[in-house]
Amino acid sequence: MNKYILSEGLNVLVRENDNQAWSFGLFDYEADGKYYIKNANEGFAQCIPYDRFPQLLGKIEKPGTDPYELHDVAMQRPEKGDIYYAISMKMLSMGAKVEILTWEGGAIDRDLLCKGLVFLNYSDAERACEHINQAINRARTKKIARQRPEKGEAYYTISRKMLSMGAKVEILTWEGGAIDRDLLCKGLVFLNYSDAERACEHINQAINRARTKKPAQTSPHEAYK
Repeated sequence: MNKYILSEGLNVLVRENDNQAWSFGLFDYEADGKYYIKNANEGFAQCIPYDRFPQLLGKIEKPGTDPYELHDVAMQRPEKGDIYYAISMKMLSMGAKVEILTWEGGAIDRDLLCKGLVFLNYSDAERACEHINQAINRARTKKIARQRPEKGEAYYTISRKMLSMGAKVEILTWEGGAIDRDLLCKGLVFLNYSDAERACEHINQAINRARTKKPAQTSPHEAYK
């Protein structure tokens, strides 16, 4: 499973195995573990974003360390008046974004800290958002596998409400309206509950992975002090 966000038209590097040089292409779609680029009949086993690794074009080296690679960040409380960075997850369609706030020690600040969504460095918050958004993208149904429900038929989607509460399965009825069509276009329509449930689990795992971690000696309530 690819850990990068790969959207249609993205500049990518592809190859079949570690012994081949990376080639340039425009990403089209993924299917059955293969990555397809536009104007190519065969898929590739490996695909990475070109803008992350432009130096690999025409070479056989492995990508190595990605500047956006997620790493564990310890939970730290800012000082009063300090700027900090939080993960904003208001709606699934908006994805995770970095939000800049000022620490006043109020209820919102303490709640974000307790949930592991407070970062002292912008780069750490950016990496966490990237990790969550990659999971959201991987959870979407692929273009060639998308199925339109029949009118009046129930279908399952990932709740459009606040992601900070976690991804949850939402049951809707297909009427063919703007909301239905938009969800289908974004790959968020599932005909089976189990498929939608797996997608939610994948996103929630990414959210939990992206949270800052309490030091071993920290009590569960220390963040509120």
